[in-house]
Amino acid sequence: MTMTMPAEPWTLPLWAGDLSEIVDAALAQLRIDPADVDSSRMEPYAAAAVRRIDTFLDPEGTEDFPFPPPPELFEASVTVTIRLFRQKDAPFGVTGGYSDFDTGPVRIPADVLQGVYSLIRPLKRQYGLA
Repeated sequence: MTMTMPAEPWTLPLWAGDLSEIVDAALAQLRIDPADVDSSRMEPYAAAAVRRIDTFLDPEGTEDFPFPPPPELFEASVTVTIRLFRQKDAPFGVTGGYSDFDTGPVRIPADVLQGVYSLIRPLKRQYGLA
């Protein structure tokens, strides 16, 4: 199986919409004011999250989900956007903060899709055999 790049690799899939809903949901979960300087950095992370999820769902880039996306795609997009945004705080994969429950440091996985595979795997279009 050979992978081919889409004609325009930077175009977003139809199901992503204009990213504003994903960005707004990510900002709300992070408790960042939309007027904050960091909020302007969220859109590129949302675009990267959508592309990573879409590549996992359909590596050939031949099919697309309609807009609005299934709720699982939206939730996964928000989660991956937040993980990509927060990677700057964990250069070695571990954030230094502790919670009120004293659970210790929080690990950021190298594979940002790691926590959302259960949401998006049922939507996967093509499966390969090794």
